[in-house]
Amino acid sequence: MPSLYALPGPNILAGQSLSNGVDCTGSRILRIIVPSQWTAAPISFQLSPDDITYGNMYHVMANNFTTYEVVVTLIVAGAVIVMPAGTGDGIAFVKIRSGTHAAPVKQIVDCAFTIVLLVPDPPAARGVSEKPLTKS
Repeated sequence: MPSLYALPGPNILAGQSLSNGVDCTGSRILRIIVPSQWTAAPISFQLSPDDITYGNMYHVMANNFTTYEVVVTLIVAGAVIVMPAGTGDGIAFVKIRSGTHAAPVKQIVDCAFTIVLLVPDPPAARGVSEKPLTKS
């Protein structure tokens, strides 16, 4: 039965604009929790099938095949970003960038995101150590 899991990370270190990669293989990205110490900037993404080679995330319009970089423009510190349906499907490894690929924004302090995943089976069965979401 599918479950929600809070995946710690990715993290953008102080003075940097690109996070480390995190493994979302076999799950769906539902939400991104923005750190409370976030320096104002949009976010964009890089994706990888193997955690080695990353590329900038672009979307293709179905009606005319126009492409554009996927950018979440208004990010509020401490916010929870609910991702549109289908956006986080089929992603293996993901990095979060502060800013866009053309205009990265360095963060002032270390910023630790949390990614909320819909996982089809328990993390132990996948060999992943996500933290389950619990009711308070």
